[in-house]
Amino acid sequence: DGIRDVERSRGLGDVYKRQYQDLMRFLQIPAKTAKAIVSYREQSGEIWELEELEGLPGMDKTLINKIKRKVRF
Repeated sequence: DGIRDVERSRGLGDVYKRQYQDLMRFLQIPAKTAKAIVSYREQSGEIWELEELEGLPGMDKTLINKIKRKVRF
């Protein structure tokens, strides 16, 4: 799935840009939030639940609840 594919993607050109753009489009979130998610994932590894992302720029409980139905772990 799109949340945990960072290890397979390392080393490919433009991966970071594609990842955050895909998140923006799929989850309908701002670029700043999508970039923060990609950065968090690259630093912390797999994301096991959306609540881990609370506190990232633009990511609050309201947004988490809005996108929950679109994300599968």
